[in-house]
Amino acid sequence: MPDDCDPLDGVRPGGARSFWLRETLAGELPELAADVAAPRLTGAARADIAILGGGYTGLWTALRLTELVPGARIVILEADICGGGASGRNGGFVTGWWDELPALITRFGDREAVRIARAVDEAVETIGTWSAANGVDAAYRHQGFLQVSAAPAQDGVWTEAVEACERLGVADRWHLLTSDEVGARVRSPVFREGAFMPGAATVQPAALARGLRRVALERGVVVHERTRAHGLGRGRALGPGSVTIATSSADGDGTLLDHSMVVYGSAIADGNKHTHEGLPVLLAGGGGGGLKTGRHVVYEKQPLTNLYLTLLDRMGVHPETIGDSTGRIEHLDV
Repeated sequence: MPDDCDPLDGVRPGGARSFWLRETLAGELPELAADVAAPRLTGAARADIAILGGGYTGLWTALRLTELVPGARIVILEADICGGGASGRNGGFVTGWWDELPALITRFGDREAVRIARAVDEAVETIGTWSAANGVDAAYRHQGFLQVSAAPAQDGVWTEAVEACERLGVADRWHLLTSDEVGARVRSPVFREGAFMPGAATVQPAALARGLRRVALERGVVVHERTRAHGLGRGRALGPGSVTIATSSADGDGTLLDHSMVVYGSAIADGNKHTHEGLPVLLAGGGGGGLKTGRHVVYEKQPLTNLYLTLLDRMGVHPETIGDSTGRIEHLDV
C-alpha cells in the first residue's frame, strides 16, 4: 500500500526499478516529486497539444514545441513516472551512425548517407550542450565509442563501414585500431583489434530523462504522471484512472480528427531482436474522407516510407520517392 507520507505516493523505486532511476530519484528535490510537480489527472482538462508518454520522445517534443508554439498549453500524460520506462533504464550509449554507413549508402546514396551520419553526430553533441545550458547533470561524456574483437570470428566486422568512410573522405569518423592501439585504451587478454568512433558519448539515462522533465515543467509544460490514457475518442469525458483524449472540436463538416492523419508506431517490430519488418503502425483520423478507418490491415514487405508517400498524396503533395520507398500503398481508402 502507498505510504501517505511518501511524496512519491507509491512509486518510490524498489527492486523493479533500474539503478539509474533509483540513483536519480534519490537526489531529486522534494518539490519535483510526482504528487507535487506532476499530479495524477483527476478531472476534465483542456490542452492545445496533448502528448502521450513522458519518455525521451515525449519530453523532447514538448520542449521543442515550447519554442515553436510559445504560449500553447502543452500537457504530457505518463502512465508511470517520467523515466520509468525505457528512457530511464537503457545502457546510456549515445552513438553515431558511421558504422551503419554501408546500409545508409544502399538506401540513400553517398551524399545523403554522409549528411545523415553528420546530423546524428550533431545530435550527440547537442545533448551535451543542452544539458550544460540547462543545468542537467546527466553524466554526459563525449569520449567516443570503441568496438573490439574478442575472437577471430569477430575480426574485421567493421571493415566495410571503415572502407566506406575512407572512400567518402570521412575516415576520421570510424577508423581501425591495431591490437596495440586497443590495448592503449583498455586492456584485456582476449581483446584483439578494433575500431573507434570519436563522435559518440554516454549519459546517465534516467538523469537525462528527469532533467528533461524538470526543464519542461519550468517552461510551463503540464505533466500528469500515473495517468494512463486508454483511448482516443470524440467528445467523451476525461475521468480519473481511465483517460480518454477527446477530439470533438468542430472542423468544417466533421471533427478535427475527421480531417487529420496521425501516424503512431515504431521502427522496431521486436525489441529483443531489433527487427525492422512487420512494423506495428496505428493510423488515426479520416484524412478528410481519404481514409477508411476502423480496420486492421496487413501489408507484406512494404517500407514504412511507402505509407508516408501515400499520405502525402492525400495532402496534395506528390514526391516521387522518400528514402527507401518503392511505391504507394493501395486500399487505404477502400
